[in-house]
Amino acid sequence: MARRSDHSREELKELAIRAGLKIIRNEGFKNFSARKVASEIGYTIGTLYHIFGTYDDFVLHLNARTLDTWYSAMEEALHTHKKGTPIHALATFYIRYSKEHYNEWVALFEYHVQEDKRVPDWYLSKMGRFFVLIEKQLLPIVKNNRKKARRAAQILWGGIHGISILSLSGKLDLVGAESSEILASSLVDSYLSGINAEK
Repeated sequence: MARRSDHSREELKELAIRAGLKIIRNEGFKNFSARKVASEIGYTIGTLYHIFGTYDDFVLHLNARTLDTWYSAMEEALHTHKKGTPIHALATFYIRYSKEHYNEWVALFEYHVQEDKRVPDWYLSKMGRFFVLIEKQLLPIVKNNRKKARRAAQILWGGIHGISILSLSGKLDLVGAESSEILASSLVDSYLSGINAEK
């Protein structure tokens, strides 16, 4: 068992985050536990809570790292896309990410902090960046109406997220629907056409 003095606080924090994400990636969030992480890095579970505070805080830090990675990848997809509009590129990437990083994606959206605990502002800001990224692409379409762009971003995000959930759960296959990528692209086409018609 390693001693707390073997690593600095920041080094230990990084070790725990990497080990936690590895467990989630390989075994799924339902099989994740702080005790497994402690065992993986050779420290006590008490040391983990000394670093992160609570189990909720630890999971939020894990999910925050996933959000950072995902956001950077979405920016890259936005700048390198060759087909369709930037919104199409983001929608396609969202669908692909949910499939390729399913376990991390589940941890993001299925974990909820305890009812008496407030989600910290630093975490909410990481979530908010995604909407801002979409809003920026929508602003030229809605004549720089920020309120309209924000609402459109929320609607598109919700729709594409719903398609992802149905696809990953196999529900789309049950009803003989087209692929999630095609449905997401059609959703974007229809919504953008509707916005353009309002001009």
